Amino acid sequence: MRLNLFTLLLCISIVNVSASVLAQGITLKYKNASIEEVFTAIKKQSGFQFLYTKKMLNNAKKVSIEIKSKSLQQTLEQLFKEQPFTYEIIDKTIVVKEKRVSIDRNQQQTNIDVRGLVVDQDSKALIGATVKVKGATNGVLTNQQGEFYLKSVAEGSIIQVIYIGYAMQELTARKELGTIQMQEAVGELSQIDVTVSTGYQNIPKERATGSFTQIDNKTLNRNVGINILDRLEGVTSGLLLNRNLPTGEGANSSKIAIHGRSTLFASPEPLIILDGFPYEGNLDQINPADIENITILKDAAAASIWGTRAGNGVVIITSKNGRQNQPLAINVASTITIGNKPDQYYLSQISPSDYVDLETFMFSKGYYNSAINRQYSPISPAVELLKQRRNNQITDTELNEKLNPLRNQDVRYELEKYYYRPSVNQQYQLNLNGGTTNNWYYLSAGYDKNLQNTITDKYDRLTLTARNTYAFLKQRLKISGDMTYNSSNIFSKYDTYQPYTPYDRLTDEHGKALSVVTSSTLSEAYTSSAAVASLLDWKFRPLDEFIPNQQRQFSQFKINTAVNFEIVKGLNLSGSYQYLKQTSDIDRNNPLSSFYTRNLINTYSAITNNVIN
Repeated sequence: MRLNLFTLLLCISIVNVSASVLAQGITLKYKNASIEEVFTAIKKQSGFQFLYTKKMLNNAKKVSIEIKSKSLQQTLEQLFKEQPFTYEIIDKTIVVKEKRVSIDRNQQQTNIDVRGLVVDQDSKALIGATVKVKGATNGVLTNQQGEFYLKSVAEGSIIQVIYIGYAMQELTARKELGTIQMQEAVGELSQIDVTVSTGYQNIPKERATGSFTQIDNKTLNRNVGINILDRLEGVTSGLLLNRNLPTGEGANSSKIAIHGRSTLFASPEPLIILDGFPYEGNLDQINPADIENITILKDAAAASIWGTRAGNGVVIITSKNGRQNQPLAINVASTITIGNKPDQYYLSQISPSDYVDLETFMFSKGYYNSAINRQYSPISPAVELLKQRRNNQITDTELNEKLNPLRNQDVRYELEKYYYRPSVNQQYQLNLNGGTTNNWYYLSAGYDKNLQNTITDKYDRLTLTARNTYAFLKQRLKISGDMTYNSSNIFSKYDTYQPYTPYDRLTDEHGKALSVVTSSTLSEAYTSSAAVASLLDWKFRPLDEFIPNQQRQFSQFKINTAVNFEIVKGLNLSGSYQYLKQTSDIDRNNPLSSFYTRNLINTYSAITNNVIN
């Protein structure tokens, strides 16, 4: 009896504890918060855990809730009221689960069997017509008498009757649809005009001879490159981009190759046609956002239009323009592309430890003797230590103690930390276009700003374009004008740092720049000697040199004008003129603090009686 009474009291106490937990006061105040934030607040106040999946919360609505001293049950009821899921409390865990859609049996539609007969305009049975419920994937076919029988169809559904050559019919489902007479489908195929630009004229595609490829604006925009070459990569056959070949003066190679190379000694450049004129400027100055389409002429047929200059192929670029009788359209586009730092460990190279062993072996064979005897020739830190040991300036123990740190430091780590960064390419574009019956226009502005992977390199470009066309004499006379201005700046460092050894160290433990030797510097022992103490600091510290010291400026101004007069229908007289001016300038700036300037001054200085001349 006592045991039963004790058990009863224990159960009552457990129920009371559970009830007190569920009834404890919870206070919340949130506006447009995520449901996970509210879960966290309830967990802190109640001690209950939430169990859910991230996928389940993808469709969760923002929560705006304000309650004060309410029970857990009341709080959860209000929280889950408008959400697409519900909850269940199991012990000290609140399990979030999907709501079950309840179906009111009184509102369920009754299913019926549908019969009917399908005939043509002459009341002849149509054999094999498809009859199905709209939205369903399966159906039935009419038999030899044109009859069909659909089982278990929801009353009020839409029945579709389909037969090739006839217009589809839709009817509301009922038990007997009777005779369904189909009507022949009568339609007209609209004419689609596809034209190809040869640079001189636009002709129908079927009249174009030879091999060509046309790239429309949609295809060009698949790539977000900042210039035409980046946009053309991988979008057409027969065109190769030679990114790794030298393209400077005297290199006799081209960035673009169409159907291979046609000459060994003459210029390999393809002919570029921009809006009807041969283009001799820099392709990087053309804003891809202003291009409507590009046509590439690949074979000898292009020579009949452009002569021998077309031997390496022709790239015809057509710019965007306004359209007649179109309302003003404003287009704004922005693209930001972020790339990773270059992986310094992608290519395998000799480890610092193995390199020290190699230098030790080469030192023992006398490989560095000539450089050591010249005193001022650069030698690596490991060779300097080996020289000191040979001269009995340090012991074997000291040698090993100083070589071990070199074995464990990798210059790639510091290059990744101080010399490289994620690339960031930004593109901004604004254009306005439209027109009336007698005037149509296109205005655009573009700005590009790129930060390259190396901290010393960056690029920016500004592009402004204005095009206008006027029509007179009932559209017989058209006068157009086009003005384009481009300006770009390329900042870089022309004397880049190349590590002398795999264990070069650029900074000390406090981040202060350390000096290193390279193939173009003097030895560390010589630059630290008293012989050059009166000269400028002759140490080379790469970290202090990681600043851009070269700026390339390009600017381009282009004016196009054209007049077209229709003498009679089919006979036009036209004339066009282009003015193109492109300038480029390269500035190199080496301040007094730079190693280049200090080295130049020290090289041509002489010390006589402690006086520097």
